Amino acid sequence: MAILLGLDEGKTLLLVAQKISSGLQLSATILSQEWWFSSIWGVPGGRIFLAIFFCGVLTNALFTIKYRNKPLSVLATSIELRFTHGGAEVVTTRTQTVVANRPGIAAYFFNSALDSPNGTFGAQTCWIKHPHDLSVTPRVVGNSRSKEIYLCYSKELPYGLVPRWILHWGPNRLPKFIDRYLVEQVVRSVSLNEYNSETPKFQTTSTRYQHLSINIKLDFSHDVGPRPRSVDDIRVVRRLANAVRDERANPTSTADIYEVDVGGGLSKDETITIMWDRHNQASHA
Repeated sequence: MAILLGLDEGKTLLLVAQKISSGLQLSATILSQEWWFSSIWGVPGGRIFLAIFFCGVLTNALFTIKYRNKPLSVLATSIELRFTHGGAEVVTTRTQTVVANRPGIAAYFFNSALDSPNGTFGAQTCWIKHPHDLSVTPRVVGNSRSKEIYLCYSKELPYGLVPRWILHWGPNRLPKFIDRYLVEQVVRSVSLNEYNSETPKFQTTSTRYQHLSINIKLDFSHDVGPRPRSVDDIRVVRRLANAVRDERANPTSTADIYEVDVGGGLSKDETITIMWDRHNQASHA
């Protein structure tokens, strides 16, 4: 109780630590430099090699268990919607940083669907920003209302057991032997008459993969048609199964550009929906 409540300025905790150290003879074993570098089975410093080996086995086991049903991890997703003509034409740029959790990953899949009855798909392009020796070819299956998009890589994605907290620093900010496991891909598409209805909305779902962080930017700065007057005209909702909670869009340093930053990311099968009110240019002024 003294330890849990932080009483007696840590004296109880220190006493328990001393008892554990004495009972396990830690000062003569794992806390002793001589113990680590002494010979074992005739090999000097053999305990160090054994410790490295068992740590590697444990890391591999934990990694395999945690990601056994997740071929890919989506470390970051950034989506930018650039509106023109009152939302009659919108260019959506989706940038994602992904990492393979197993060998043999040669493609990435997602789907895209239109919500507005008058909406149509425009041009679409995709490319790899990192690494430079990887390319991608899209394969699209579907109809005029919904399509499945397969990003087929020019080779299997590199795979390695690297802690996720390290990979979050990349790409291009890590040593090459670690940075090579990260893939940064970009998909840019055009939507026509999808966001110029009376009740426009943008919606994305994480489906099978958890998105560890997601940032969505609504750029109305080049739009001369109806658009939100302020951040108060934008509503953001997150839904996981039957649980719903509100998020908030935030203004940026540039007028008419708003941002939804979900630092905690989206869980598996979680949906985020953004809705906004449209006002004509005179009302906006």
